[in-house]
Amino acid sequence: MTGLLRKGLTSRRLFLKTITASVAVLLQPPTARVLRSPSSAVTLGVDFSSIDFFPLVKSKTGIARALADINVLNSLPYMDEIRPALYNGELRFPETDWPFLDPYPIQVSPDGVIEAKDNQPLRDFHRGLQQRGIEIVHQLMGAPKQWHPYDEAVAPKKFPPPTDLQKSAWAMRLFTEQYNLTPITWTLWNEPEHNLTGIREPESVRIFLSLYEAYFEAIAPVHKRAMFGMANFIPWGTEQLDVLGGKSYVQAAMDEYFSRAQSNPDLYQDIGLKRLTMNNYGPRVWQLLDGCRNALGTKVNTLPLTLLQYGPFNPGAEWDQNAGTTLEAVRSIADFDSFLQISDLETVSFAGWLGHLLRWQDDKVLKLPLFNMLKLYSRMPIWRVNTSGSLPSGVGVMASADQHRTSVILWNNSTEPCDLDLNLMNLPERVRTDAARLSVYHLDKNHGSPLEGAGGEFGPTEVTVVDADSDSVTKSVTIEGPGLAYIEIDSGKPNPILDRTGLPTATFVRKYSYNDRITDADGTTRTRDNYGAYDAVRAIAHTGARDVLGSGVCGAEYENLPDKLSVDILAHKVAAQPSSKESMFGIRVDYVDNGKSVRSALWHGNMFDPERTTESPWGKGGATADVLIPTNLLDGGNVGKGQLVMDLKKYSPINWESVGSRAIVTFWMQSTGEDSQASFLITEIPRRGIPTEVVYQPLA
Repeated sequence: MTGLLRKGLTSRRLFLKTITASVAVLLQPPTARVLRSPSSAVTLGVDFSSIDFFPLVKSKTGIARALADINVLNSLPYMDEIRPALYNGELRFPETDWPFLDPYPIQVSPDGVIEAKDNQPLRDFHRGLQQRGIEIVHQLMGAPKQWHPYDEAVAPKKFPPPTDLQKSAWAMRLFTEQYNLTPITWTLWNEPEHNLTGIREPESVRIFLSLYEAYFEAIAPVHKRAMFGMANFIPWGTEQLDVLGGKSYVQAAMDEYFSRAQSNPDLYQDIGLKRLTMNNYGPRVWQLLDGCRNALGTKVNTLPLTLLQYGPFNPGAEWDQNAGTTLEAVRSIADFDSFLQISDLETVSFAGWLGHLLRWQDDKVLKLPLFNMLKLYSRMPIWRVNTSGSLPSGVGVMASADQHRTSVILWNNSTEPCDLDLNLMNLPERVRTDAARLSVYHLDKNHGSPLEGAGGEFGPTEVTVVDADSDSVTKSVTIEGPGLAYIEIDSGKPNPILDRTGLPTATFVRKYSYNDRITDADGTTRTRDNYGAYDAVRAIAHTGARDVLGSGVCGAEYENLPDKLSVDILAHKVAAQPSSKESMFGIRVDYVDNGKSVRSALWHGNMFDPERTTESPWGKGGATADVLIPTNLLDGGNVGKGQLVMDLKKYSPINWESVGSRAIVTFWMQSTGEDSQASFLITEIPRRGIPTEVVYQPLA
């Protein structure tokens, strides 16, 4: 029988009773295994009461696939299983047979009038993403066919500049205007380091920034919900070159951007960069992130980094040969654990949504290991917890817990199996119910990997009953090489944190990130270990301040907001009293009229000094607000002990409803104590009353 407890455990150890489960659903076919001595197993401790820094936020996950296949539209229901924060879809305008560009959207009449045609599949796709709270990003790649120099477009120069920049820009205005009711990030071009002129040179930089300026100057006037981005830079672009005066291509491009913005501030106020985007395939992702961060410096700490296309293998044969393998999932989760700890990296979009995560084969849709890994990650609670023990080379772990579930995910990036004895300690009391179950999942060539021969549905290989009277358990697992193992103890009840939806009637417009970047004496730019992340899919804001004087700030902009919002706050190590004049624990609302913040209101507790000087990084600015609303529910000692009701309408400008009930909601913690963290769960309040559901503190 699998899952037997070791001898000599104390009475506090959990007794596991194996449940007979449907073979088709819960048990994968048995596999031959070489038996190893128990002494070869490694012991790993997991303390579910000890919260660690850098939570397992779900807003970090995205997916990407060019809009070249109609099955992208058919894949929407599968997104419900992993609930990504963002979808990146390339639109390559030189292509004339893509279903999302058919009929071809740009038409020119005999007398030279440019027109744009609607695309119903694209509109339907937008609707499906928006209903799920998933951010939409489109890469505008290549000129429309009328101005695309097909004879020049040969690798590495795949997308040369348009033959007529102004006409191409106007065509993009007409095309994007059709979808301007949907909040979309339009990011320009793709890998300009080689795609524009074929080489990294000053002329390529100049052409790229001229493209950016012309396109978005044309597009901006017909958009009130759009954001603009560039440029899907690649690691190649972070290498310093003599031809660029010792700068990298990315640095030269950003310097040119800042120079143009300084020369024409009125224009760049409208077309300012809101996302710096990158592509990475292979191991040079760290070089790419560092290079882009250094190019930004501290000029725009509200501009996050976004990996719009990420894959763990080098492009070409290595990327293709490892598509849909267990190794792809293992390499990805290992990198993703590091990505979670990079505070200015807002989102990572796993490339190959079709092909590497899902695959249409005959009349079936195959769910590949990378998809199954992200599905497991989506089940993991937000709060990361501490682990102890020395793991073998290539083996890694993430663990997390809340009052409804505990999770441990382990990966083995080697070719040899790894035996582990897990000591799972201090299970939260509310997890230990009569309905609680311990489930074990394996993801390897025999489980959850259909292209490697694993048949059947992916599911737990073992499910056991949990003894509600005990707060700890040991469990032995073997992780195949390569492979993953996932161990979950679930209360058997719905999880009111992970299962939440976004705000149902408000329209999500965009998120805001404050990236606490500083430049060291040697000129290297880095981020302090503070974070702020907004999850629009679940309407949760996450903030954390690692240092005593650290800042964790994030925000979200919505239209059609209700009169009132309620906020449940889950907090950890928030100090009872302020430690400096700049201390802040509060929620600020900036009311927006015609794209400008016109009034601000701040809900705060005792972590506030009206003489503070640190200004809000967005909205109307200022260090406090036009209206101050004190509430003891935001006092350091009271955080999480009640539900905060925010009456938005009461403090709004008189015409707020008539201009769309639009506002930026900012979640702000500063100097709130070392390793302090908080999650803010936002809920719309129906006019008839306040929801009665109570969300409990994470591990109290």
